Formats: sequence, C-alpha cells, structure tokens
Amino acid sequence: MKNIIKTFIMFALVSATALTGCKDITELNEDPNRPADVPNEYLLTSAQRTLGLRYYGVFDNISFGMTISQYWAQNEYSDEVRYQYRPNTNNTFWLDFYTAINDLEEIKRKNDALLEEGAAGLDTDQLANQNAIATIMKIWAMHNMVDIYGDVPLSEALQGQENPSPAYDSQEVIYETLIADLEAAVAAIVPDGASFNGGDVVYNSNMVSWQKFGNSLLLRMGMRISEANETLAQETISNAADNVFESNMDNAAVQFITEQ
Repeated sequence: MKNIIKTFIMFALVSATALTGCKDITELNEDPNRPADVPNEYLLTSAQRTLGLRYYGVFDNISFGMTISQYWAQNEYSDEVRYQYRPNTNNTFWLDFYTAINDLEEIKRKNDALLEEGAAGLDTDQLANQNAIATIMKIWAMHNMVDIYGDVPLSEALQGQENPSPAYDSQEVIYETLIADLEAAVAAIVPDGASFNGGDVVYNSNMVSWQKFGNSLLLRMGMRISEANETLAQETISNAADNVFESNMDNAAVQFITEQ
C-alpha cells in the first residue's frame, strides 16, 4: 500500500512538473530596456541629442577643439595641447556619431518598408518629411565627420556584421554624394505636410525651418569646396541661396532649458 501511495505521489509530482514546463515563458527573454522596434520619434530625439552633445559638448568643442587650434590651453588633460590624441576619447566621438547616423538611417529603413508595402491609409507626405529630416540630420553629421577626419566610411558604412570593415570613401566622393542627397531631401519636403508626432527637439517638425536648414547647409558645403571644385560649388550655392537662414531665429539648435 505504501508503495502504491509513493508511486502515486511521484506520478503527481512528475505530472505537475510537466504541466508547469509547458507554460509559455518566452516573454521572459524579452528585455524591456532593449526593444526590437523603436518608434521613429524616439530614434530622432536620440540622434539629435547625441549629435548635439557630442559635437558642441565641453570636450569636443572646447577641451579638444579649442586646445588643438591653440586658442586655449589647460594643465589638466593636457594631451591635446601637445597634439597627443587620446584614442579612447577619439573613439567615443567616432562611435557616437555613427550610432546616431544609424538611428537616422533606421527611420528611413522603416519608412521605406512601409512605402513598399503600400498599406491603406498611409500618409506618404508624412513619411517623405520624416525621411527628409533624417537625411538632413545625417548629412550634417557626415559633413562634420569628413571635415574632421578626411576620408571616412560612407558607401559601405552601417552594414553591421555583413561588413565589419567598410571601405573609406574619399573626401571628394563624400562631398559630391552628400550634396546630391541633400538637394534631393530638401526638394522632397512637403512644407504643409505632417511629420514626426513629437520628438523633433530641433524644429518641432516645422518643415519650412527644415528647408531653410537644408539649404543653409548646402550653402556652407558649397563654400567648403569652392577651392577644390569650383563648378560644383557655384551650382550648389546658386541652387540653395534663395531660401536660407535669415537671422539667428532660424538656427538649428537643441534647447535644453527655456529662457529664465
């Protein structure tokens, strides 16, 4: 009798374990802090904040830029004053810029997939404006990268594990590509169309302001290449000059606090 009872208890335990083991626990493997799909608005905010902080932050804009140019000097972290570049800080700049650029490209990849699907009720003007903003921000970032480093990866960049060692494009090719892409992005803007539903911490999705920013960036890039490619410079400047910044109110900036 005792053996029968023991056998029954063991059978019940095994059955309970088996039933428990059949429960779907796949959601436990989903990290809430690493979402597989991020809303476009979050991707844009992250990219704008990262690029603004990195390029205009204390280190890269002051401790690095001002000391390298010998406008400033400092007795703490004096490597840059003596033109001794610290690899880790330089690598951080490079990584942050390409990470932000990848976020901007992800916006375009997602929107292009939606356009390819052709879902009913899709606001194509909104997606076009989102892509235009992402492209303008990307080109601003790449323009600064090539001015700082010279040749950098562009055509083979952002391919992940498929191409961990992308080729470096020449400054000439990069500038030609960026100018063509920027002109196309500005032309694709629908001024009175919808854009991001929040998240744009630069212009709050004001597409007229983005047009001015895009054209002003073209104007700057045209000036930068004026002694290297005079023909392209003149064309770029002429095409963009009619709709550019008119005052400091038009500036592209990330405002952290309101006026006191």
